[in-house]
Amino acid sequence: MDRIGGTLRRVRPILMASATTVMGAAAMVLFSEPDATISNALGFTMIGGVLSSTLLVLTVRPALYKLFEQGT
Repeated sequence: MDRIGGTLRRVRPILMASATTVMGAAAMVLFSEPDATISNALGFTMIGGVLSSTLLVLTVRPALYKLFEQGT
């Protein structure tokens, strides 16, 4: 199976893992004390990192694999 087919097969587990992590971090942000700036910053950083890495894993990596396969 090619790389894009492998990515399509793994979309659901990747999205499920990302969604649970984002929901956990969102709970940390929403239910922290008002003056807990470190908890809020950590939660926002986790959410941004997970969302950006999910986007990159599902779009950029298969595209790069496809480009490298065409070059060989």
